[in-house]
Amino acid sequence: MKTRWFIGWLILVAASASWSGGDNWDSSAITAARRDLATRLKIPIEQVQVISRSDKTWPGTNMGCQRVGVKVSDVMTKGSELVLIAAGQQHFYHARPGQGYQYCVTPATKKTGAIKTPVQ
Repeated sequence: MKTRWFIGWLILVAASASWSGGDNWDSSAITAARRDLATRLKIPIEQVQVISRSDKTWPGTNMGCQRVGVKVSDVMTKGSELVLIAAGQQHFYHARPGQGYQYCVTPATKKTGAIKTPVQ
């Protein structure tokens, strides 16, 4: 049963991860982000789940990650936002097409309110 679920999940990720520009987000980028968060939180990767992955066009080169003292160009920047949940908290990862996800400590688009249910 777990194998069938995992294969279905991989197909879903592959089907929903295409960019209009032709680049593809494969599951290895998502797995790397999940592994990174698990390492940061010192928990098993199985406890890190995907809430959403969406294409974004950020208003600056910081890709929506606010950083004090870092100069940002106001250039529209295509990217992707991955929202993970672990230890009862939402965590945000941002990436440019063709690059891996980077942890975003203070996302400008951080959502407030109830935590969403992980994607099944």
